[in-house]
Amino acid sequence: MIKITIFIIFTAISMGQTISLGFNQEDEFCTNREYGKCNFFVIKKGDLSKQYSCIVVANSVLKGNSYRRASWYYLLGGDVDKAFEVAIIGLDKGDYFLAETLAEIYIIRGDMESAKKYFEIFKKNAKVDMRWIGDHFDTLGRLYTDKFSPNIAKELLGNRSFLIDS
Repeated sequence: MIKITIFIIFTAISMGQTISLGFNQEDEFCTNREYGKCNFFVIKKGDLSKQYSCIVVANSVLKGNSYRRASWYYLLGGDVDKAFEVAIIGLDKGDYFLAETLAEIYIIRGDMESAKKYFEIFKKNAKVDMRWIGDHFDTLGRLYTDKFSPNIAKELLGNRSFLIDS
């Protein structure tokens, strides 16, 4: 058996940081197949039987210090505690997009006050086109049917003009 270790290194010149996005095939073999399974079956179809694929993807991207993506894929994989842990680390490193993920996690945990607080941090610090946020809410609504309501998330997010319709 051939052991292959692949490391892809990106240098974020504008940020002055080096980010390693890599995986070791000996570990959990994050392939396009696992990524595809997670995105198609879990995100698009809401098929919880394929959530392990999302965990494999999360573990892989975490090795490259992509806290935002790792936290999202842990959440898709059903590991809310790990998604929370990774999101806190990334937010502490200045990735304010993770405030949105933390707000979603707090909704899943039933803590609406904390969710609102993190949505405020997100709105204040993450200045980008927000068309995708409704997709996040819809996906989580399918995966966490008894714990996450897209309507409650939109209400807690507040300022509807913040959401841009596609």
